Amino acid sequence: MEEKLSYLEYVNATGYVVSIHEHMPKILLHGHRIGKTPYFKPNDEFEYYISVNEVDENGFITSHSTIRQAPSAKLLLEKNAELLISNAVLSNYILDMDFRLIMLEFGL
Repeated sequence: MEEKLSYLEYVNATGYVVSIHEHMPKILLHGHRIGKTPYFKPNDEFEYYISVNEVDENGFITSHSTIRQAPSAKLLLEKNAELLISNAVLSNYILDMDFRLIMLEFGL
């Protein structure tokens, strides 16, 4: 049976894992990279502080460090992730409303 891979998004400068994806993300923030591994699953980044140390030429993580987060840190990280999603949704809504107002202003 084939192992299911996860895609760890990490800050290239520090190795700090900011998000774990089930599928290869199509868009990455500047300075972020992806490493593949079967050893983590989405949301493990809240439970553990994960640092990517080495990635091979095929994009597989060959060395990492992992430390269990304190429960309070886990809750703060989860809440921060929720707020980031809410912020993105609201920002898209505002952009859509601005576009509609411009269209109305020009009679389009």
